[in-house]
Amino acid sequence: MRLQPAPIQERHANKHVPAKPIRKIPMTPHLSKSRIQSGRQCEKRLWLELHEAAAARWDESAQTRLDQGTAFGELARELLGGGVLVEADHRHVREALAETAALLAKPLRGAAMLFEAAFEYQNVRVRVDGFKRQAHGDTLIEVKSTTQVKPEHLWDCAIQTWVAEG
Repeated sequence: MRLQPAPIQERHANKHVPAKPIRKIPMTPHLSKSRIQSGRQCEKRLWLELHEAAAARWDESAQTRLDQGTAFGELARELLGGGVLVEADHRHVREALAETAALLAKPLRGAAMLFEAAFEYQNVRVRVDGFKRQAHGDTLIEVKSTTQVKPEHLWDCAIQTWVAEG
């Protein structure tokens, strides 16, 4: 049981009025590749994503984009060949980080590919579509469902590389 101090009383118009509760300071929010990209696009957008997340609209088109991305990721894993999928989803980041660390701690056997590997560095978290461990160096693979490389794709790769190398 956690003990809390009694509220401080103020004198106001001959009545005792409880003091306003102290606002809890939230934990430092973690950044992600998506949040960094949001901040690059518009600082206010990033602020809203961090502080007013409940106000974000989740509609049918957002769900459709998520479903298409999931299906595309599955196809990409199939095309890239065998590997190990980090099972913990985006809601279980700590588990995904631990699972990735455990998989990377194992000795290299061939060139094992990790899918959806999770990394964290300096309060920034990323999930990598493909991460291939090799004796001569690691390879990071970012999968996009487009026919052109766009500037934001380069930023995606740069952010993921910075965090993974962290």
